[in-house]
Amino acid sequence: MKKQVKRLLCMAMAAMMVLAVGCGSSTPQSSSAAPSSGESSQAASGDTDVVKIGVVEPLSGKDALNGQHMRYAFTFAVDKINAAGGIKSMGGAKLELVWGDHQSKQDVAMSEVERLINTENVSVLAGAELSGITMAATQVAERMQVPFVVDVPAAVDITERGFQYTFRTNISAVEYANTFAEYVNYVNEKYDQNIQNIAMYYEDAEIGQSIMKVAREQITANNWNLVYDQAHLSGIQDAVTHATKIKAANPDALLMNDTGADSIIVTKGLASVGVQPKMIITADGGYEMPYWKENAGDTGNDWFQMVQYNSDLPGMKELDEEFFAACGEHLNGHSALGIQVVYVIKEALELAASPDPKAVRDALANLVIEEGSESLIMPWDKIDFDEKGQNIGAANIICQWQGDTFYTVYPEKVATKEPNIPAQYFQ
Repeated sequence: MKKQVKRLLCMAMAAMMVLAVGCGSSTPQSSSAAPSSGESSQAASGDTDVVKIGVVEPLSGKDALNGQHMRYAFTFAVDKINAAGGIKSMGGAKLELVWGDHQSKQDVAMSEVERLINTENVSVLAGAELSGITMAATQVAERMQVPFVVDVPAAVDITERGFQYTFRTNISAVEYANTFAEYVNYVNEKYDQNIQNIAMYYEDAEIGQSIMKVAREQITANNWNLVYDQAHLSGIQDAVTHATKIKAANPDALLMNDTGADSIIVTKGLASVGVQPKMIITADGGYEMPYWKENAGDTGNDWFQMVQYNSDLPGMKELDEEFFAACGEHLNGHSALGIQVVYVIKEALELAASPDPKAVRDALANLVIEEGSESLIMPWDKIDFDEKGQNIGAANIICQWQGDTFYTVYPEKVATKEPNIPAQYFQ
């Protein structure tokens, strides 16, 4: 398994070298970590009419594949905005991406944020793919009073610290737990499933703990039974022992969250012992990324995933096709969120009409992007940050792998397919 995962990562890095030219004229030509100095996605050499966006992502290390997806997304969005005339309220100023590589390490993330602010003079920051890393990075940004727009991370505490410079476009982990409970009640009522016994298995990280804390509250509130509740360390090598215990607990539903290669290891472990609940449902993480289904193959069939984007939703197919034409890969939920973050920053800069970090921060606090706007990329009603910096317009959808197709199955108003329930796993 370790060789298989390593081979996957190597293939992805090789693909980056081939496809890089297609996603922005100045997209890096190698798979190396972000350069120590600025890297422009569009701005011509010597052009001073630019606004610098510092992007902190895992461009090397164990989560590098996720970071490369985000590199594509940010570059794609910046190129589109610049090609459309840049920031019009600033005379057509172009956006310039300056990259920081946090290597999935909190101390590195903090030093990269300091470098981007002190040396690169960025006006706004974005990132950082992982909740624990984002907690550290936003702490530095808050101290140095530069706004930080969070892309993927959903840990509750990111927006619960009273910070004034942190803004999260994505949902909070609370919504994963709430959506899980809502969906269980939905399938119990509509499909007569009688799901009562719940198991939880997840990575012992900030996001996993955040989701499961609220999930426990939901399980109690709905009078369900929590029959298994276990965290595992990041970098798990073998999930068979825990999978055997999950099977013995005989849950009706299994709720999970894992990042990176852990999602593959856990899937193989569950398959090896034949875990067969009525529903396996994941909260984003590695399960949403292309490499998961590529590795899981048929063992990934019928899995439910709580995500924020799917290409079968209205308007998403066209964006996915455009992204594929530019970058050589399809959008996933993480890269879609990356594009959305850039458009949030673009609208804030239009409102601020200034690259000053304080002015950008105030613009973000007052920003509302309504449904119908070309800057609302995600299938949400709106983007509107509350006093804590949390976007109150963000929402989950639930999708299911049915064969090789990922269908939206919930909510009903956007569903493109009926769910396979009870699901048939590891047949």
